[in-house]
Formats: sequence, structure tokens, C-alpha cells
Amino acid sequence: MANKKKNKPINVSEPVKTKTGSNRLAVWLCIGVITLVTGIVFSPALQNGFTNWDDNFYVTDDPLVTGNTVPVKSIFETPVCLNYHPLTVLTLALNYQYGKLDPAGYHALNLFIHLLNTILVFFFIFLLTRRNLLMASIVSLFFGIHPMHVESVAWISERKDVLYVFFFIAALITYLRYSETKKIGWYVMTFLLFVCSCLSKGMAVVFPIILLLVDYLRGTTWRWKLVLEKIPFFLVSLLLGIVAFKIQANQAVDLKVFTLPQRFAIASYGTIMYVIKFLWPYKLSAVYPYPHFNEGYMPVVFYIMPFILLAATALVYFFLKKEREIVFGLLFYFFTVVLVLQFISVGAVIMADRYSYLPYVGLLFIVAHLVNKIGQANQGIIGKLKYLVLIVVALVAVLFSYQTFARTQVWQSSETLWNDVIDKYPTASTAYEHRGDYYYSINDMQNALSDYTNALVLDGSNRFAYYDRAMVYSNAFNKNDLAIKDYSTAIRLYPAYKKALYNRGILYAAEGKTDSALSDYNNAITIDPEFADAYTNRGYLYSRINKNDLAMADLAKAIKFDPTLSDAYNDIGILYLSSGHYDMAIANCSKAIDINPNSAPYYFNRGLGYKAINKYQQAIDDFTKGIQESSQNAAPYYYNRAICYCGLNSFTTAIDDFSKAITLDPSDPDYWNDRAFAESKSGLSENAKADALRAAQLRSGQK
Repeated sequence: MANKKKNKPINVSEPVKTKTGSNRLAVWLCIGVITLVTGIVFSPALQNGFTNWDDNFYVTDDPLVTGNTVPVKSIFETPVCLNYHPLTVLTLALNYQYGKLDPAGYHALNLFIHLLNTILVFFFIFLLTRRNLLMASIVSLFFGIHPMHVESVAWISERKDVLYVFFFIAALITYLRYSETKKIGWYVMTFLLFVCSCLSKGMAVVFPIILLLVDYLRGTTWRWKLVLEKIPFFLVSLLLGIVAFKIQANQAVDLKVFTLPQRFAIASYGTIMYVIKFLWPYKLSAVYPYPHFNEGYMPVVFYIMPFILLAATALVYFFLKKEREIVFGLLFYFFTVVLVLQFISVGAVIMADRYSYLPYVGLLFIVAHLVNKIGQANQGIIGKLKYLVLIVVALVAVLFSYQTFARTQVWQSSETLWNDVIDKYPTASTAYEHRGDYYYSINDMQNALSDYTNALVLDGSNRFAYYDRAMVYSNAFNKNDLAIKDYSTAIRLYPAYKKALYNRGILYAAEGKTDSALSDYNNAITIDPEFADAYTNRGYLYSRINKNDLAMADLAKAIKFDPTLSDAYNDIGILYLSSGHYDMAIANCSKAIDINPNSAPYYFNRGLGYKAINKYQQAIDDFTKGIQESSQNAAPYYYNRAICYCGLNSFTTAIDDFSKAITLDPSDPDYWNDRAFAESKSGLSENAKADALRAAQLRSGQK
């Protein structure tokens, strides 16, 4: 007769007796193999670059990251992309300090944290199941290699995902130690790790609920102390929830408006689709667009999903409620994914691979539990099939590893990423928009224009595509009328679009429509009272219409809000030049040059200041530097340098510079007249007469 105790499945509430030495070796052998396999399947990520999907906001264009030092205080005070995750930004800033903008370092750290997470998941399940090596290995392996996790690891901007899960799982491990030992040190460590997780990504706020689930799974006796010890965790979650609400309330958030039934249908769809892609990770994409509405109605499948979800919930409740492991796994999955199920629809995607990173631990726990039960069976059909089940698990691991290895390469560049999305979802407007951004960045303006236009054909409400196409029209094709039209459409779709207002103002100013330009700058500043560039351009516009006091006030505000604005310093210098305050003009142009030493106009304007106070050699040096840096007509530089040479009585050199200026611009009578002066001083009277006559003819023709 078989020993029934040997056939009894392992219960997480019962310790498993093993030989300590052999078990320890097996544990580390499993960890080593799992870590090695995970590292290999994700290794292509180390060759990937940045993408134009938020990597600019989080890294390449973020002053919090790309400064000469790590501004820790500012990092903890400043939200990024409408999210508060200072620890994530801090790690990115440290990446920059050691590797600047070499993407390999950022990818390497993402992968390293993912490997640590894979190991932590192993130990979490190992301790949670009271040292069940099989369950820990299955959950850890598939957590490490699942294709749905590629986005969290291979996308630099998603550092927040791997980082918050690192602290989250570590905190669960220390909580298990606390629940076993009741030592206050483990409790404090759990709390600190939880706070770090919340400061890495807001999704960590569900942690105290997961603690209650752990208590439930382990059969912890219910008592008030069990709840009271979770109160500090709930308070932190509440506090950070308020912070997140205030950040998004004070800034523009793109919310899609759906009815309550539609939201429930979309949330049900997401809940089930994450499970389907857990089992069958097909047609993975960086973007899953919202469904197309036909006369206000979603596709039928969305209306079916809530009933499927309710039916599944009822089946679990009535038939599996005594299976603690299954209930725990399902609730772990649900509570870690619930915040991103689009009950409040934000952005242009209905779901995202990255949102599965932590929730799949719950689903993997269920799979591992079932495999473990089958593995423990020695009788009946299940007992005969257990080896087949283990073979299937191994084959799925191989298949997932291959798919992950291939998918990691999709994130190689912006082009490969958006090509992949378009191949799978040809109606994804945002994919064409971002691919257009990529083409714009490499100066392939024709393809950029084509992609922006395709994005608008697919979604006429995509204000970003209107804005981007306007940039192409104005900067690449000089079609300012079409650019203004697109900017206007973007502003109509989103009246608080400050960048569109600002750029349209620039075009209006270029066309001499001063009132329209001022109106746009005014509106942009009303939307963002610290919009430094808008103050700079409005100040410049005021100077053009001789409202110098207003111009000076605007330029001062621009510098206050952004001390690195070299143009603002230069424009202040021009105002001081016009009012005869040459020392102040020189000082401000010098500040502009300190910020941007490669701008020819800054040297030109400072040179005019030096020339006005007869510091001819300094002026000559500036005009010379301006000539070296100038990419446009250098005639004024040569002319003013010639004047300075005249001031130093170097008339021969002056004649040479006047001649260069005339060659570049023969229509200016002053160039001819002043060369005539230099020639007369050099004894070239005939030449001087001819030049003076030419100057007179030009002036006569101008009248």
C-alpha cells in the first residue's frame, strides 16, 4: 500500500524537511542556471541604443540627469513626465556621470537589476512556500525569460519598472523574515524598502495589500495587530497617492473620455488579455491602440469580456476558494495590475507589456503550484502525466527564451521599434508619429512628412502629429502658411498647447504680424508663467517695435527662469547698444558667449560695443571670431573689422576687409564710401574717387 504522506502535495503552511547541505547546493545551482539563461536571452539589449519614446524626457534632454553633478535635492523635488519617481531619476543621473550618453551603460544596469529581480523572486517564492525548490525555480525562470518582460528591461526609460520591483520583492522577503521571527529590525527594513519602491514607481502603493495576501497564504491567525502593523504602509500609500494626484492636477493630462460601462469593458479586456499573453505571448507590441469606435460602439469582444471575467471570478470563488495558492496568485496578479487597467483611461494605449512585470509573479505562482501538485502525484492519470508536464514546461521555457532573445532586438533603435509596431498594428497613429520623429532627427524630412500625414489620416485628433508636421513644413520646406495652419489645428484641439502657440508666434513674427505674434506669446506665458523662451522672443519682439522697457523686463524674466538662455543675454546686450550703455552691452554679450561660445552674432554684437568705446583690438578679435563661426553672410563682420583697422590707422588691412565685404555684398554704399576713405588715406586717390562715385550712385538708386 502506498504511503499517503508521500503523495500529499506540499502546503505552504507546512515546512519541508530537506538535507541542508544538498538543498543549499541545489538552490545555488538553480539560481546560477536561471540567472545565466536570463542574462543570455536579454544580452542583445546591451547593443541597443536610445529610442525616441520617452528616453529624451528621462535621459538625453533631462537637465536633472545630464548635469555636471547629480542634483539630488532637485531630483527629489521635481516630477518627470507627470510622475514622481526620484530614485529612478537618481539612478539615471548616476548612469550619466559614469558613462555620459553611451546607451550601453543604461542597458547594462537595467539588465543587472532584472537579474537581481529574478534572483529575489526565487528567494521570495522559496521562502513563501517554505523552501519549495521546484516552485521557486519555475516562477523565477519564467519571470526572468518571459517575452512580456522585454519592454521593462530593454527600454531605458522603464528603469522605474525593474527598480521598483527590486525594492518591492526585497521588501516581501524581509516581511517573511519578520513574520517568522517578529524581530523589529526586519519590520523596519520592510518599511524602508517599501518606501524606496514607491519612490521608484507609484505602482508600488499596493504593497500593503500584498502583505495581507501573504498573511492569508501562510494561514496567519487573524488578529488586530496584523492589521495595525500595516497602517504605516497604508499611510505612505495614501500620501504618495495624494502627491501623484496633485502633480497631475497641476499639469495637463491627456485623458480619454469613456462612459462607465466602456471603462469596465476596457478594464475587463485588459485583465483577460494580460492572462492570455501570459500563456501565449503573441503579437507583442510597444503600443496596443484603443479599439476603433463604430458610431460610438466598441468591437463586440469588449462587451463580452466583462461577462467572461465575472464568470471566471465566480468559478474561482465556488470551486477553488479553498485552494489558497490559486486565490493568492490571482489576487496578487489583480492587485498589482489594477492601477493600470484603464479604469481611468490615460494615454493612447489600452494595455502595455511593462505592466505585466510584477503581476506575472502571481500567475506564475499558480502555474508553479499546479506543476508542483502534478509532480507530487504518483498515482492515477496525473501521476503518469507528470513527466510530460515537466517536458512541456521545459519546451515552453525554450520557446519563451527564443522569443525574448528576438524581441529584445526590436528595441535596438527608434526605427526598429516603430517599424515593429506598424507591422503589427498598421492603424496605430502614435507609431507613425514617433517614427516621423525618428526621420526628423536624421533629417529625412520627406519620410517624416509622410509619417506625420499618415498619423493624422489615422487619427485626426493627434495634436502632436499636427505640431510635428508644422515643424517640418516650416523648417524643411519653408511652407509657413501650412505650418501655421497645422499649429492652429493643434491649438484648437488643445488650447493649452504652449509650444504650438510659441512656434506659431515665431512664424507670425517672421511674417511681420506683430499683434498675432504677441498674442501667441502672451497666451503661452499665461499657460506657463515660467516659459523662458517665450519671454525671450516676446522681449525681442518688443525691442523691434521700440518698447524697450517691456523688452528689457521680459528678457530679465527669461534669464531668471533659465539662466542658460544665451539669446536673452545677447538681446539685452543689443538693447544696451542701442541706448549707448556700451559697458553693459559688452558684459551681457560676454555672458552669452560664456554660455554658447560658438555663436557668431554674439561676437559681432560685443565687437560693436568694443568699437563704440574705441577698444579696436578687442573689437577686431571679436569680429575675427565671428567670421570664423559665421555660416551666413560675413560682410558686416569684415566691414566693421575694417572700420576698427582704420581706427588703428592700418588702412591697407582695412582696404582688404572692405573689399571682402563688397565682394559679399556689393549693394551697400557705406562699404564703397568707407573703402574710398581708407584708399584716400593710403594715397590711392584714383581708387578712392571711383569708390566714392560708386557709393553716390548706389545711394541715388536707393532714393
